[in-house]
Amino acid sequence: MVRYIMMTMVLGAIIGPATTVEAADRSQVKAFGKPKAVLQAGPFRSCTQNELVGKWQLIKFDSPYQFRDPHAGYLLPYQMFQYSKQGGVKSAHSPKPLMNSTDEMFDAIPPAMSYQFQHGGIVRLTKQGREGIVETWRCAIFIEDGVVSDRDGTLQRGDLIMTLVGRHGDSLFVRYLRRVPT
Repeated sequence: MVRYIMMTMVLGAIIGPATTVEAADRSQVKAFGKPKAVLQAGPFRSCTQNELVGKWQLIKFDSPYQFRDPHAGYLLPYQMFQYSKQGGVKSAHSPKPLMNSTDEMFDAIPPAMSYQFQHGGIVRLTKQGREGIVETWRCAIFIEDGVVSDRDGTLQRGDLIMTLVGRHGDSLFVRYLRRVPT
């Protein structure tokens, strides 16, 4: 129960009105208004672009929605992401643990997405060869150790909460990410 109360507080502080969001498994939704900055409150704050840059692994996934394709890549249990300083985004998704080194794995993935970082932890993804924003995310970083925990483990200082936002700022799903050690 405490976990759900904490997550409601976290998500309530993070999400706000967004722009257009699309994923292959969901119909396109259009939101109204502009994203609002996340203010520091409690054990997290908006992340900065410097904090986002790097390689990340999925440590947990939550979604209040059921999508049409339960085998879609973004629902697989093993996921890794790379955000470059130059604005590139790469991701790998697998039903089994990803065993290759992150450098080798991401070197083999062709660039297909880029991101624009905006004030307040807003991350807008665009797809190469396509106009407009494909997805809008909110990025928050945990600033305290062990403040949210459940049977799956404890979030640590430096972990990210990446929230895909849709119509009116509602949360489509949330990824908890931990930096891959270099």
